[in-house]
Amino acid sequence: MRRNALRYHLSKPVLWTYTPTAVDVYEAERFSGIVYHCVDDLAAYPGVDAEHFLARETELVAIADVCIASSRPLLEHLHRLGARKAIYWPNPADVAQFLPLVRRNRPLTDRPQIGFVGAIQEHKVDTQLVVDMAKLRPDWDFVLVGPVGFGLQQSGLHKVHWPVNVHLPGMVSHQELPDVLQNFDVGLIPYRINNYTSSVFPMKVFEYLAAGLAVVSTPLPSIVGEVEHVEFADSAATMITALDRVLSADLNSDRARFARVEYASGHSWESRCDEALALLDELAKQRRL
Repeated sequence: MRRNALRYHLSKPVLWTYTPTAVDVYEAERFSGIVYHCVDDLAAYPGVDAEHFLARETELVAIADVCIASSRPLLEHLHRLGARKAIYWPNPADVAQFLPLVRRNRPLTDRPQIGFVGAIQEHKVDTQLVVDMAKLRPDWDFVLVGPVGFGLQQSGLHKVHWPVNVHLPGMVSHQELPDVLQNFDVGLIPYRINNYTSSVFPMKVFEYLAAGLAVVSTPLPSIVGEVEHVEFADSAATMITALDRVLSADLNSDRARFARVEYASGHSWESRCDEALALLDELAKQRRL
């Protein structure tokens, strides 16, 4: 932080943090304000000392000028901790990166590709749900793109007996993501519903929509009633029914795809940066009063 303050000639910058442990480095004489951007309930993450983490978070919320939540459940969490000002900003997407995909006419193939992008961790991804869906539709390909078990001290995912139509190509770079999504027919979010995921707002939601993809997800509290153009299902059978529905001609048409893109465009990084700059300007004005 000191290095960046010197590099950019910052005098008493605002400390914008995504982790409660930043409370340990905050000094009022060094910073003009503090923003806590809460994108996860980290105290619910496997292996974390929840009691200690929540105590640090409570301290941070008490001194933060503004708290930002990436989901409604996290917003409620911040209010319970006593946030003075808490606002809701769902995770945005790099919409412009995916726009070229929408203009490519990719007809539905005989083997639809149902795709997921993200960290494949057992506390997040319902692997049994994916296995059951793959068994119900052996003529479909289920592609889970991302690191397997990343960030966990122990992972049993290597022992999962995946059907032959489930593919795990591994991690890809952000630059490669459009090439990956152009091969998908549907964007899948097969998350478990637990203490951790109940407050997670997957960044991939608006990425899928920005690429024109229909989205099928388990009923995550963060996106049910919050995000349009998403079908929800809570079992392998109902997931397949939802997938059949979004693969239909009407929901796979150019009109439907452009409607999803237009909706996702309201949640771009550009618009989020404008909001962030406006927030910093507001904090600066408050300090001058």
